[in-house]
Amino acid sequence: MSVDVRAVDPFRLGLGEDPRRAVADGLVDTASRLIRLVARERVGAGTLSTSQVLVLALLDELGPTRISRLADYERCSQPAMTALVARLEAQGLVTRRSDESDRRAVLVSVTSYGLSRLDESRDALRVRIMAILDDLTAEQQRRLGRAVTEIQSLLGLSGGPSAGIGDRNHVSGSGPDA
Repeated sequence: MSVDVRAVDPFRLGLGEDPRRAVADGLVDTASRLIRLVARERVGAGTLSTSQVLVLALLDELGPTRISRLADYERCSQPAMTALVARLEAQGLVTRRSDESDRRAVLVSVTSYGLSRLDESRDALRVRIMAILDDLTAEQQRRLGRAVTEIQSLLGLSGGPSAGIGDRNHVSGSGPDA
């Protein structure tokens, strides 16, 4: 697979002189394709759905979080998120407890078992992406690495590959295998 550097050329795309549009279009398209790649990799018994992985990753990053906030982040209804959290809880991937500041609200936390399953999903995706990167030259891989670093910096994730990931001190319980 060769990388076409013209893919983000605003003049070739007819977008005028604003290269930000071409870069933004390229990033949106690439992120969408990456998410679809993740979804395709999750086949077989015991695998987590893309929605489950996204919620576990969000909880890993944010720590204990209200269902309403999870629904806002995932752009779904609160009842839909409640149902998803119930499925995650039934699998031992998350726990729910009352919010100390508002007993009517519920906080959801990822369990150590949930983190283990999340790590497995990330590892499988990492292996798949590394296989794709094998098709690139060493120089193309270095350029891509620099681009990833730039994107992480723009997103405030300048601490490296795991920046933005929670310190996991907020993990609750240890899941069904405890």
